Amino acid sequence: IEQRIYNSYQRNTEAFDNLMNGKSVIRIQFGMAKEFRTALFRAMQYLPHMEQVFIAHDVPIELTRIPFIESMFNIKAESKVGAQGMWQFMPETAKSYMQVDSYIDERFSPYKATRAAAKFLKETHDRLESWPLAITAYNHGPTSIQKAVKSLGSNDLDVILRNYQAGSFGFASRNFYAEFLAANSIFNKYKHHLVAQMADLSTRMKSIRLSDSISLNQLAKHTPLTPEVILKHNPEIKQKGFHYFLHNPLPKNFEIFFPAQLSDKVHVAVNNIKAVNL
Repeated sequence: IEQRIYNSYQRNTEAFDNLMNGKSVIRIQFGMAKEFRTALFRAMQYLPHMEQVFIAHDVPIELTRIPFIESMFNIKAESKVGAQGMWQFMPETAKSYMQVDSYIDERFSPYKATRAAAKFLKETHDRLESWPLAITAYNHGPTSIQKAVKSLGSNDLDVILRNYQAGSFGFASRNFYAEFLAANSIFNKYKHHLVAQMADLSTRMKSIRLSDSISLNQLAKHTPLTPEVILKHNPEIKQKGFHYFLHNPLPKNFEIFFPAQLSDKVHVAVNNIKAVNL
């Protein structure tokens, strides 16, 4: 490890001088290799869909690797400060893009949260005019990064990292972009070995919006969507919500996700339910 660090620092004269003069601080976290390998397989379940979403929102597909840093692609991840889901949205930020309440928390949906992340990153990029800043703002917040830009008169992330001093701009925020680059680099190194398995690991998903009042019981009774299938692919429905929506209609325009092979049958069945309700 020491030799690899030495070789890496030799590529940059200033960095090498800082290392040899004791001005560099290196933080090493053990046990990440195994966790990252596990996360790679989790990621392959969702990345094909996520990349399509990011393309549709004009966001570089490389940014779909951010969950490696946030949650290691764990859709059930919860932080001590209240961030939840694969993309680790905080509640207040999430409410601008998703439904978050005592019955439904769309931060736990890998599909809806990915759409929200794409919108957030695109809006942040348009505001800051820099992808490195937008990525850093995903951790530190767009307003806080904008303050740093205004304070230094520069939107160069390197300038900000070297010169911006603020109590809230700590280790996690300063290193977030570097961690993103590292995660993307590791993913690119191994993705070719995983491509052959992608078809097996990923599940092609389809969805339907329920424009009419339909309960989970009605869906389970009249469509191929059993309660188990609904919960598996729509983890945003909380336990309390599941019991409530068994007999009460889901929110209007609620989007249900399911495996693509069920698509035709589900659409026909839902239309039949609508006809009966009429």
